[in-house]
Amino acid sequence: MQHPISYWRMFIAVTAGVVVGNIILTILWGVVGTMAVGAFVNALDFDFGGTPGSSVTSGREYRQQRQEERNQSPGIPQSAARPSIEQSLRDQRQNTPTGRKLYVQCRTWRIQYNSSPSDARRAGRDRACNAYRAYIESGRAP
Repeated sequence: MQHPISYWRMFIAVTAGVVVGNIILTILWGVVGTMAVGAFVNALDFDFGGTPGSSVTSGREYRQQRQEERNQSPGIPQSAARPSIEQSLRDQRQNTPTGRKLYVQCRTWRIQYNSSPSDARRAGRDRACNAYRAYIESGRAP
């Protein structure tokens, strides 16, 4: 014998399914939304000069990196064949506000490229360091 359809039980089952589905979707969207917002904020922070969380170095590594930067200059290689007048002009240009600004830009682009290489960072590094070298050589600001 067939049992009559219990509309009350059917209503409870459908309602429970909808509620459980909504809870699962809410949790899923909460997790995905949080990840998306975090990625967006990190991208904005990095685009505007911040550092990504993965590039944080220890104090010892940071000091070693700074020491290496002090020992290296993005300028042109030194050669013994240069006249001393030209060399003194280059040294003077390196110590001008424009020379220091261009050096800092070049160094910043090099650090960013070394921490996370990309075509855009390579192009920025090349542009900044070429501008610095050109200024040191000619004395004309870009």
